[in-house]
Order: sequence, then structure tokens, then C-alpha cells
Amino acid sequence: MEDMTPEIRKLRGISSEAYEHPMARSALRMLKRIPGIDVFLKAQSGLINEPVLRLEYLSSAVKVTSRQFAPLHEALEDAVNILDLDDAPELFVQSSPVLNAMTIGMKRPIIVIHSALVDLMDESEFQWVLGHELGHAMSGHALYTTILLAGINAGVSAVAESLPIAGTGVALASEAIRLGFWDLHRKMEFSGDRAGLLVGRDPAAAIRALMKLAGGANLRRMSPEAFIEQALEYQARGGSDQLRRFLLTKELSHPVPVTRALEIKKWAEGGEYQAVIKGRYPLRAGYQRSVGGAVYAVAGTRSRQPLKGPLSEF
Repeated sequence: MEDMTPEIRKLRGISSEAYEHPMARSALRMLKRIPGIDVFLKAQSGLINEPVLRLEYLSSAVKVTSRQFAPLHEALEDAVNILDLDDAPELFVQSSPVLNAMTIGMKRPIIVIHSALVDLMDESEFQWVLGHELGHAMSGHALYTTILLAGINAGVSAVAESLPIAGTGVALASEAIRLGFWDLHRKMEFSGDRAGLLVGRDPAAAIRALMKLAGGANLRRMSPEAFIEQALEYQARGGSDQLRRFLLTKELSHPVPVTRALEIKKWAEGGEYQAVIKGRYPLRAGYQRSVGGAVYAVAGTRSRQPLKGPLSEF
């Protein structure tokens, strides 16, 4: 029987666990099993000078307000309301031809959107982008992205050298840790994409946005259906192509666009996404809410501190 429960616009008390991709959770668990990794992460996070970062964008980018990029300001407020966050982060538009967006800040979060991305996306596509960024922040992904952007080779070598191994084992351990960070980052992007879908509620817009990232703005010459078929062809290739895929993607910061589009389609058509937008999802600690006569809560569920962490990219 079809579930006729209406969608809920504001996801009160939603935990990041509601949208986190299982592959991202698995990759994070594997990374945290490495001896000495917690000390390494803490040391790396201490290197971020947050006031300087904020001052840089305050001086050289445009701060989005009700008087500057007003539609973006309204879209951010809407996204923050949907994910039930207490405060909206500052949003800046920076002039750049690079298609990117990122979230910076541990105490005072900032979202930076490159102008090329603003020019490329329509309103519904941009709503997905903002939800994606807020999802990264809620999940605490920023620290891992910062380490990759800052360069991890020296720190990773130090962790590997602290392990009870010697000789070539140190080099192999260092490479495994480094690739583990890249793998984690790519899988975290799937979680961000899901958060974007919870904000935008438009799977077609999310897939269009990824088509634009892959092929440019001329949607009239592209087909979402053909793009998904392309994704299935890419995924289905086995044999030697599996090794080629690994070599092509092992140090990419993001999954390839066709894979992201296919993951969005699968989640949008599955029962988990439908349950969340109809009010059945894990709650942050301290929340209890009645929906349709039933209380939906998960004992012990705790979302990471919203909007905390140095940096994350679109």
C-alpha cells in the first residue's frame, strides 16, 4: 500500500545520521582504526587560523546579505530552516572560474561559493548545492577535507613511522593512510549529496547540476536519462576497467559526476529518502517529536556539532 503520509518541509531535530552514506561511515571507521590517527587529526586542526581565513574573504569576496545576492541569501535561510540549524553561516561569493564551493570555520562557519558556480546553476540546482555544503558541516567532514587540501604527506609519514613497522613497511603504511583519506573524502561527498536532496527535494535538479559540472551549461543538448545510462555503463565495466577506474580516481577529491548522479537517483527512489522527508528519521540528542501519532527517535543518536570544522568543498 502506498504511503500517503505528507512530506514535512522542516526536518526538526534531524541527525546527520539520517543522510550519511554507509560507505562514508565505513571509510571513517577504517581510518580511525589507524594507531595515532587521533593525535594527528588534532594536531592538523590546530594549524587552521580561522580569523585570518574569515578576514581574507571579508576583504576580497562579496558577503551575501538581503542587499547583495539577495536570492542566495533567501536560499541559504531556507536551507538552514529545513535542516533545523540554529544559525545561518555567513555566505560569500568569490570571483573564480573554478566550479567550487566550500565551508570554512570551526566557531564562525563561512560558506564560500565561486562565481562560476553561481552563474552555472539555476535556483533549484543551487538549493541542492547549499544543502550539500550544510550537510558536510553537520557531519563534521571539514577536518578531513582540510588535511587533504593542506597536503598530508608529512603528517601521514609521521603517523606511519610511529607504527611498529620498519623499512618498506613504513612507505606502504604511509601510502595506505594517504589513499584512505582520499577514499574517505570521496565517500563523504555522497553524504553531502544526500543532504542537498533533503533541502532541495528535487532529484532532477541535483542530476542536472552534476550534468552541468560534467558537460557545461547547455542542457538543451544533454539528456538526464542518457546521463544515467552513461553512469550504468561506467559502473558495469568490469575486468581490466576496474583497475583503470581505481587508478583514475584514487586521488580525486570527489567521485566522478556519473557515479554521484546514479547514487542520488538510487537514494531518491528508495524507501530511506521517502521516510526522511515524511518525518521518520534519527534525531539529534535531546529531541523528541510526534509525527502522525508516533514518536520517531533513535536511542543514543547524536549528530555531530552542526557547522563545526575547518573546511569542506562542493
